[in-house]
Amino acid sequence: MEAQRLPLNRSTVYRTLETLAEIGVLRGTRMGRAVHYEVAGEDDEHHHVRCVRCHKMVHLEARQVDRLLRRLAAEEDFEVIDVQLLVAGLCAGCREAARP
Repeated sequence: MEAQRLPLNRSTVYRTLETLAEIGVLRGTRMGRAVHYEVAGEDDEHHHVRCVRCHKMVHLEARQVDRLLRRLAAEEDFEVIDVQLLVAGLCAGCREAARP
């Protein structure tokens, strides 16, 4: 017997993702106009490097960057609550493809 497909509104999916992020199950990182969701966990402290051409994404360990940003913010009398960093660039494959 084939499973019946029920219609699912896209806004329902996005509201569910936002709710899961609010309660800490997911972690949402803004990437331009979009949000990238990942399962939250103790070992998920990372930032993203994303290729602007092919959209390949690489995770970078966040400890050193976060420490520097927190120190710089403290010098301006800010308390950092969260750090989300997206670095845009070109991956090696896209750089190679662009060479004449």
